[in-house]
Amino acid sequence: TLNRLINRDIASGTEVRYYPSGTLNEAADKRARRKRTISAVGSAEGRLFTYVLAAGTFTPLGYVVDFKKKQRFKALAYIARVVKEYKVNRMPAKLVADGKKYEGVYTLIMIINSPRCFGFRFNRMYRDGGPMCLLTIRAPKTTGFFGKVAIFFPFFRTFFMGFGKPHFGKTVTFTPFNKLDVELAEDVVFCADGEAVDDLNRHFTVKVTELNYKLKVAGSRRG
Repeated sequence: TLNRLINRDIASGTEVRYYPSGTLNEAADKRARRKRTISAVGSAEGRLFTYVLAAGTFTPLGYVVDFKKKQRFKALAYIARVVKEYKVNRMPAKLVADGKKYEGVYTLIMIINSPRCFGFRFNRMYRDGGPMCLLTIRAPKTTGFFGKVAIFFPFFRTFFMGFGKPHFGKTVTFTPFNKLDVELAEDVVFCADGEAVDDLNRHFTVKVTELNYKLKVAGSRRG
């Protein structure tokens, strides 16, 4: 996967070409026939990621779905797990994005460095080489049926309507940042570009890191 690639030791000045074929996000780039060069990635205490680092509702979809099924069935491979992963998570966290503090209990915490995630092109603020964005969706008080009802509109608003500018709502926050401090109250499994990451400290910092080699992501030859 792309995430495993960037977390390997690669000699300075090397030119690496990557042909996407795994996660829903990578497949979307492939269909778009878009060739791009990645010069900067996100870093969470030395763990690198190219387009997303997230925890909470729906995020296990990135790593629990079988890789061969992803390649064969594309977006359809995820459908069987969607209902199971549609649930309220409760992650108490303190976040500081470029000095601005946020604190609460969240069902989704996402650091996004891409125009899309989950197959939805919702981040209209994305610019190559620009700042990453923080997305948080607060958890309701209940985790059962009524909790699922409560999070439906925030998720719909986020991924179907998207963001073209910072948003600071009662439930949803979406803001660009250059440096983010994350302090969690308990251990959390994150999804980094479709890979499960369970070894991050409860307190870590996310920032942009420049690659010392050229990473070219190729589009689809056949579209």
